[in-house]
Amino acid sequence: MRNGKIIALGRQFAALVLSAVCLPAAAHAVGFTMTPASVAADYAGMITLNITDVTPGQTVVVETLVDTNGTGGELLVQSFQVTDGSALTIGGKRYSSVPGDEDGVADGNILVRLNFQGLSEMAKGIGSFIYRISPASGGFAPVVSPFSVTQLAQAQKIVGQVTSGLAPVPFAYVFLMTPTSDGPLVGAIADAGGNFTLHAAEGTYTVGALQSGVLLDFNAAPQVTLPAGATVPQNLSLGAPNRTIAGRLTDAASGVGLAGVLMTAETGELGLLGLGFSDANGNFTIAVSDAAAQWVLYPSEKSAALLGYLLATDGYQVDIAGGSVSDVAIPLPKATALIWGTLTVDQGPPLAGVSICADNRGQYESCVVTDSGGNYVAGVVAGTWNIGADRNDLAARGYLGQGAQVTVGAGQALRQDLLARQPTAHLIGRVVDDSNPPNAVANICISAFPGQGEGVDGQTDADGYFSLGVVAGTWQLSVCSEDAQQRGLVPPSLSYTVSDGVDTTGILYVAKRKTTAITGHVQDNTNTPLAGVGVNAYINLGGTVYNSWQQTDASGNFSLGVINGPAWQVSLNCSDLGPRGYACPGPMIVTVPSTHQVANFTVPPYVPLQITTTSLPPAQVGVFFTTQFQATGGQAPYTWSFVDLLAQPPGLNLSPDGTLSGTPFVPGIFNFTVRVTDSVGAPLDKDFSLQINAAPVPCVGDCDANGRVTVDEILAMVNIALGNPPTPNCQAGDPDTNGQITVDEIVTAVRNALNGC
Repeated sequence: MRNGKIIALGRQFAALVLSAVCLPAAAHAVGFTMTPASVAADYAGMITLNITDVTPGQTVVVETLVDTNGTGGELLVQSFQVTDGSALTIGGKRYSSVPGDEDGVADGNILVRLNFQGLSEMAKGIGSFIYRISPASGGFAPVVSPFSVTQLAQAQKIVGQVTSGLAPVPFAYVFLMTPTSDGPLVGAIADAGGNFTLHAAEGTYTVGALQSGVLLDFNAAPQVTLPAGATVPQNLSLGAPNRTIAGRLTDAASGVGLAGVLMTAETGELGLLGLGFSDANGNFTIAVSDAAAQWVLYPSEKSAALLGYLLATDGYQVDIAGGSVSDVAIPLPKATALIWGTLTVDQGPPLAGVSICADNRGQYESCVVTDSGGNYVAGVVAGTWNIGADRNDLAARGYLGQGAQVTVGAGQALRQDLLARQPTAHLIGRVVDDSNPPNAVANICISAFPGQGEGVDGQTDADGYFSLGVVAGTWQLSVCSEDAQQRGLVPPSLSYTVSDGVDTTGILYVAKRKTTAITGHVQDNTNTPLAGVGVNAYINLGGTVYNSWQQTDASGNFSLGVINGPAWQVSLNCSDLGPRGYACPGPMIVTVPSTHQVANFTVPPYVPLQITTTSLPPAQVGVFFTTQFQATGGQAPYTWSFVDLLAQPPGLNLSPDGTLSGTPFVPGIFNFTVRVTDSVGAPLDKDFSLQINAAPVPCVGDCDANGRVTVDEILAMVNIALGNPPTPNCQAGDPDTNGQITVDEIVTAVRNALNGC
C-alpha cells in the first residue's frame, strides 16, 4: 500500500519541461482555431480544434504549452498526433478517448474534440496556454492558437509564492487537495516569479506545488483553512534533488518512443515527489533524492489514455541505492479492446467529469473521464476487468458508485453502463482510542466498504465524529491503516448491516493504542534488503479483526504497532514483489507478547509462470468433455480465461480454475488461446488446438452396442416392427429415430450381421 495522496498526484501530475520552439520553413499556410478559447477550471465540456488546409491524409502533432512569454509558449505539458481522415475504432466502436479526425475524411481538414476534464492536470491548470499544430514530417510552418483557463467563481482565495531555497520557482503548478480527494480539486500555474492565486470554495485544504527539477515533500505541505470571502497568504517551498532517474517510455509491441507523457517518481511514506516528461523519442529524466533508495515511476493516467495505452497498476520500481539511474525501460501495452458506456444517476441525469477506471486483477489499469453526456470509452486488453467510477469523484457530488465485472476479447467493444446512487442512509458515530477516559481521534481518514461496489471515504472532525453516506447492504468500517500506524493506533474492522432510509447512529469506533511492535526485516536470497514493500499484520480477537500496516524502509526494516494477542498473521504485499522479480512468501504467525516478536522474511526469486499442459485430448459431439489446464511458477493461485471469446469451442466453457468442460455440439478443429494469470497479476498466453469429432454413426441392429449384430437382435427388431417391442428396446434398430423400424432397417441389420458392423 502506498501513500494514497501521493499516488493520486503521481498518477495525474507530471513535469513542466522547457523545450525550445523550432519552426521549420513554411510550405503552405495552415489554419487553426479552438472553440471555446477560454473556459473555467471546472468546465466539463468539450474543446474543439479545427485544423484546415493540411495535405490530405497528413499527420500533425498537437502540443499544449504554458504561455510563458505572451507570444508562443515554451513550457510543454501535453502532446499527441492526429492523422487527417483517421479516427481509431475497435470492434466497430469509436475509441473517443484517443483524439482523431472526427469528420472521418482525408480532405485536408481535421476536426478534433477533446474532453477538457480528460486532459492532464498541467494542461487544465488556471493560466494561459498555447496550442501548437506542427507537421509530423514537415510540410508547413507550425500554427498556434491561444487558450486560457480561468479561476473558479469563488470569492475566497489563497495567494503566495513558490520558492526553492531562496529562488522563485517559475510556472510551478500549485494545487489544493482535501484528505479524501484523489487529486487536485483546483490548480493554477504560477507566473515567472513563482507567484500564484487560487480561488476555491470554503474549506480546509492541503496546498502543494509541482515543477521539474525540484521535489515536493507532500507530508510537509501546509494545511490552509479558507473562510468565506477571505484572502489567505501561503508561501510554498520545494526541495532540491541530488539524483536523477532517466529512461525511455515505449510502445511495448513496436519499441517506438512515446512522446508527451507526463511522469512522476514517488517514495510512498516519505511523501517525496519528482516530475518528468517524455520527449519526442520517449526519453525522460526525473530529478529525485537519495533520501529514499526505492522510487516508483508513474506515467500519467490521462496522458496514457490520450495515446491509447495501459499502465501497470503498481507503477514501475526503481532502486537508486547505487546512485543515479539512466537505463529504465518502461514498455506500455496498447489497448486492443474497449469497454464503454454511460455513467448516470440512478433514474437521473448523466454525470460528466467523473474518472472511470478499469483494472484486471492488479496487472494493468485504464482510466478515462466521462464527457459532458456522461459517456466513457476505456481501452483495455483481452481478459476480465473490474470497472467503476472513482468513489471520491462521486462523493464530491454526493453519490455512491456500483462497479461491474466485464470479460472482453481482443478486438471487441462491450457496453457496460454504470450507475451512481444517492446515499439512502448514514453510518454516524465517533472514533476514540481505548484510554480511560477515551480520547477523541480527530481528523483521521475513515472508510466504509460494501460487499460489492465502491467504498466511501470520510474524515473525523475535531471531536472525532463522522458521518458516511451509504446504501442498503453490509458495510465494513475502518479508519485508514496508514493514518492509524502514524498515530500509534491499531484499528478494528467493524461490520454493519444497513437498511435504506435508516441511519445507523451512535457508533463508537474504538481504536486500540499499540502495546508493542512486531519488527522485522525483508531481504532477498542474496541478503539484499528490500525497501518499499508493504507489510501487513492482522488478528481476530473475539470476532473483531484488527490490523496494522507499514512499508519497509530503505534498509528493508519495518515495525508494526500491535496489541497483545495470539496468532498475529504477518504477510507481505505480493504486488510489491512481483514487478521486481520476486515470488511472494507465505505469512508468518506471531504471538504477542512473546520473546519472538520478530518476523523476518527472505524473499525467493520469482520463477516464471509456465503453462505445462502441452495438448488436449479429443472431444466428441454430444458427449460431455472435461480436461484441466496446468501451470507452474508465478504466484499461485492461478486464474484462467480465454484470450478471445469469439474463438471459444462451441459448447465448452473455461472456468477460472482451469477446467475446460461442456458438451460440444459442432465437429471440427478449433484453435484458441488461453491465458493464465497468477495472484500478482502476471499473465501468460498459450495456443491450443482441440479436435471435436462428429458423433459416431450407430451400427443398425447392434442393440447392445457390442460391435456385432446377432440373430436375437434381428428378431427383436422384427418384433418391434410388428408392434411387440421386447424389453429392453433396441434403439440401434431405429437409426433415423422416427419411432418405427422398417423393412429396410431390418435388411440393413441382416447385412451387418453377415458382413460385420
